[in-house]
Order: sequence, then C-alpha cells, then structure tokens
Amino acid sequence: VQWLVDFYTQRKVMKKYSSASELASEMRVQASVIESALEGGDALYVAVVTSALYTCAGGLTTGSDGKVLNSTGQPIEGLFAAGEATSAPFQKLWSVSGIPLLYSICSGRTAGRTVAAALSKNGSSTQDLRDIIIGIMTKPDVVATAAIEEEKKPDEKPLEEMSKEELIAKVKDLKANGPPAAPVDDGPKGISMDEVKKHNTKEDAWLVINGDVIDVTKWIPIHPGGEQAVVAYLGQDASDEWNMIHKAGTIEKNLVPEGGNGPVLKGKLGGAAAPVAAAAAAGGNGAAAPTGLTLDDVAKHNKESDLWVVVNGRAYDVTKWLQVHPGGVQAITAYAGKDATDEWNCIHKPGTIEKNLFPGNPNGPVDMGVVSGVAPSSAPPVPIDDDKPAPDGNGGIPGILGAIIFLALNVVLMLL
Repeated sequence: VQWLVDFYTQRKVMKKYSSASELASEMRVQASVIESALEGGDALYVAVVTSALYTCAGGLTTGSDGKVLNSTGQPIEGLFAAGEATSAPFQKLWSVSGIPLLYSICSGRTAGRTVAAALSKNGSSTQDLRDIIIGIMTKPDVVATAAIEEEKKPDEKPLEEMSKEELIAKVKDLKANGPPAAPVDDGPKGISMDEVKKHNTKEDAWLVINGDVIDVTKWIPIHPGGEQAVVAYLGQDASDEWNMIHKAGTIEKNLVPEGGNGPVLKGKLGGAAAPVAAAAAAGGNGAAAPTGLTLDDVAKHNKESDLWVVVNGRAYDVTKWLQVHPGGVQAITAYAGKDATDEWNCIHKPGTIEKNLFPGNPNGPVDMGVVSGVAPSSAPPVPIDDDKPAPDGNGGIPGILGAIIFLALNVVLMLL
C-alpha cells in the first residue's frame, strides 16, 4: 500500500512522522501514550481528520412524484428535484448514517420516472436506466459497435460503351491525376463477436480475453478454478472477470498449440493488432514512434462527448470509458484534454490502463498514440506471472506401476 499512502501524503490528507515521539510532540501528549499503542519505532503515516459538512438538505419542496411545488403547494410544470436539493421530509432521521444517501437514491429514481413519463407524453422515446446499464454490462459488443457506412461510388461505364468525348475526358483525367490507387489490403479482419457466440457449449467452447479469441474446449476439464468458472462465459467476452482474478500474462503462459490440453489462441477479436505487434511497430524495444500528436491536439478533446487524456506519455480517448469508469465521471473530466500522469500513477497500480484498453474492453480507453514533448511512463513495469504452466494430463504415472509407486510413496510419508 506504499503507493496509496504516498498519494494521500502528497495531497496532505495524511502526514508522515519519523517516530512516535515526533507525532506526540505535535499532538502535545506524552510519547509513551502513542508508543504503547504501536509496535516498532518505524516511520508513521497519520491521517489528518478535519471537520467537514456531512450533508445538507436544500429548501425546495417536492411532491411524492418529484415535482417541485410553489409556495401554495401546487406543482411547477416542467421542474423536478431530488436528493439534497430538496427539503428532507424527515429531519430527525437525517443525521443517521446512510439516510441521506438512501433518500437521494429513492427521490432521484422517483423524479427520473416522472420526467420519463412526461417525455413519453410529448412523443419522445424513453428507456429504463436499468436496461441501459444491464445492456452495457451484458452486451458490450452491441453497445460499443458503431455501424460504418461506406460511401457508394457511382459505377463507371466500361471503355467500350464510352463516347468519343467521354474517352477524351478519361485520358485527360488520367494524365492530370494518374491512375487510381490500387486497393489497400487491410489484412485479416479477425473473428467477429457473432462467430464467438456460436461456440458456447462444453464440446465447442470459445471466449474472449483482452481482445484474444481463445478456444478453451480441452482446458475446461483441467482448469484449476473448476469447470463452472469457464463455462459461465462461453461465447462471451470474459475480460473483466478474468482480469479481476488472474495476474497479467496468465493466459499467455498457458497457451498450447492446436490440439493441446489447454487454451488455444484462435485469433484477434475484430482484427485488432496484437499488443506485441503494436509495440514492435512502435519502435523495437518498447519506445513508440512519434505519431505527431501534441498536447495542443489533446487539449481540443475536452468535452464529455469527445474526451482525451494523457497518461505516461500516451494519449487515450476515454469518451466511452467515462460512463463506466469505476472511480466516477468527475475523476476523469477533471483532466479532460490534459496530462493526468501524476494523478493516475498515484491512484492506480501499474498496468491498469493497459489491461482495460479497447478492444479487450469494448467500452475501454482507446490508445491514440504517443504525445510529443511529454515524458514517457516512469511507472514500474507491469508484474508478470512467470510461474511455469501445469503439465498436460493429471501428472500421474499410468497403469499398475503407477499405482504401486503411489502407494509406496504414501506409506513412506505416513511412517515419516
């Protein structure tokens, strides 16, 4: 937790003392009082407690449906309020822990439903917030995918059907502009999420982890965490759940060739470039080639609808991530269009942004490239789990010989 206490110390929420005596001197108490409650004489990190406003209740009076009432008790058309902006209906309970938050949630939902109903009457389409959140969490491929319509070019006449004037115009165009460029091969398109969904049985099992499509059919019976932990995500993107439980590099070290008893890499989801390949293209030993981005370019993207930040010398588009960020919207918007490296590294462990990148996380940050004039990452490298992978099979010696050796071994262990 050193990085955490350092963060709070820098922001003067905590204070570092070299000894209990130094703390006692500032608190104006006997050193023995503090020393008796502590073990050892190392440096101390102490939280500074400051009196602050717990909560407040505003002066707006509302009805049971969240509509704001005027001085005569009549609802004001089109005006709604909830939470601390309203006068709490139970003043004696307001100071009880949890009551202000509970009231804010309940009154907010009530007012929200009333607003939605009012919009529906005006012909606007509405959607329950729960359905939106559940849709994001369970169908990220649908939420994150935007339809791209290609511009249709008019069909060109064959040369034999052109008139003399059209042929002359064609020749002049070729002389002036040269021949049309040959179509660029974008390489393999990768595996679609629809294809992954087809492989959702124990006999034919695929899932997605951090942008990689993995065949886990033969891995299910020998998975250390049990079959159900894998079966629950067949045909789905399991990146979030996987990253919460496993160390970085776990899936990579267990990959086996086609036909082996382990996870088999089938390809990239949607044709995304592999992280290793991207790093190599960026410049060999991990130093990325300049992309032409500057801090001025990043500063232009400073709205919730188009939001970039800089972390460790790279620009990230966090527009979609903003709404699902565990730390809340404000934690990101405070650094919209700015370099957030210091704040990010104080709060997050190394590798956090890398493991949440798009397309592994469909609503995650998008790496836009290196920002010139900004210092690269000074954070320590991401810890990689370098334990050796488990051998194929159950590790036992087959047949009668194996049974005899196993029995003898256990008898010896019992005697010892």
